[in-house]
Amino acid sequence: MLPVVAKHSDESMTAAQIVAAQAARLRRLREQLGLQQVDAAALAKVTRFAWRRMEAGEKRIDAVSLHRFLGYRNITADYVISGKLSGLPEDLIEELARRSASAPPPGAAAAGTGSAPPGAPSGTSRRRSKAGTES
Repeated sequence: MLPVVAKHSDESMTAAQIVAAQAARLRRLREQLGLQQVDAAALAKVTRFAWRRMEAGEKRIDAVSLHRFLGYRNITADYVISGKLSGLPEDLIEELARRSASAPPPGAAAAGTGSAPPGAPSGTSRRRSKAGTES
C-alpha cells in the first residue's frame, strides 16, 4: 500500500491548480526562510520579476532555479513540488505545517484585494503613466 502524501492527489487537480499550489509553497518557504524576493531571485540566479512570476503562479517553477534556491540551505524540492515535508529541517517543517493549516487554498483570494503600496492611504493605489511617472 502506498502512503498518502497530500490531501489531494495530482490526478484530481488541473495543471493550473498544481502550478498554483507549488507557487504558494515556494512563497511560504521563501518567507519562512526570512528572505525577500530579491534575495531568493539572486540565489536562484533569475531576475526578481521572474521570481515574482514563479511565486504568483504566472510562470512555472524552473527546476534549475529551484535547485539553486534550495541548495543554499541543503533543502530538497519535495515540499515545493509535491507538498511533502521531507527534506526540510525540523524547524521549517513545524512552521510550514502550522502556516499551511491556517492558509487559504491557492487562488482563494478575491480579485482586487491586493494591498496598497506602503505609506499609501487605504483604498488608493499608484499607477504609472506611459511616460513612467506616478499618478
